[in-house]
Amino acid sequence: MDEYREFLKMLKSYQQSIQYLHRHCIGAEFFSTYEVTNDIYDLLADYIDEMCEVGMTFGVDEPSMAESIESYPEISKKFRNSFDTETEVKRMLNDLVTEIARIQDVPADVKNKLEEHQLKYRHMADFKLKGALS
Repeated sequence: MDEYREFLKMLKSYQQSIQYLHRHCIGAEFFSTYEVTNDIYDLLADYIDEMCEVGMTFGVDEPSMAESIESYPEISKKFRNSFDTETEVKRMLNDLVTEIARIQDVPADVKNKLEEHQLKYRHMADFKLKGALS
């Protein structure tokens, strides 16, 4: 269950960081990057709610935002061009995919849901973000 809680901390911290990147993106591809990052942080916010509630059903306490940021520090506060934003968001999504793969000892239906998340994160990282900068 520790891996699941660790995933929740990563998810919460990364959602905040992606929301920040969304608001502080600049450059030629601003609009498309702005739109895609908006979709991603909205998706992660929904996933946070769902996965925290699911975790509670099998005894995983929701980590606080302070715990989450302590384990996964927020990104530095600066404006980033579209390419840097895309690179950073893609890294975070790939980290989430890797973290999900580490999760064991959860009910089968939860594991299935996590695998759906992996697919969605890969889709966002490898298709939507790439398309935003094309």
